[in-house]
Amino acid sequence: MIFNCFSKGVMVILMTNGSEAVEIITPTFTSKVATPQISAIDTTGAGDSFVVGFWFALIGGRVDTENDMAVVDIQSLDLLSNDTQMRKAVAFAVRCGAKTCMQKDAFPALPLLDEVLSLC
Repeated sequence: MIFNCFSKGVMVILMTNGSEAVEIITPTFTSKVATPQISAIDTTGAGDSFVVGFWFALIGGRVDTENDMAVVDIQSLDLLSNDTQMRKAVAFAVRCGAKTCMQKDAFPALPLLDEVLSLC
């Protein structure tokens, strides 16, 4: 059923499941990205942070390569068909969601870039 989405123009499906690994499904590959071990206080806003983190990486956000994340330049890289770069974008998104879970209430918990990069 999921693969029927690709015939309608969908290019990537990201499946999250709380503390479980995020599954990446594209027409050309599937992969998983582990989530960091954290003590969750409040999961409100975690999905929002995940999505924003993914789009930040997708549109070319500059992130720290030492933390297994890289600059993604959508103009020069076909991210959606590159397993390694897609995993790095999702890893950044996962850290955004995880950081949000570490504080109570959604808006105060939304992380700044340096907070996301400090989460290993």
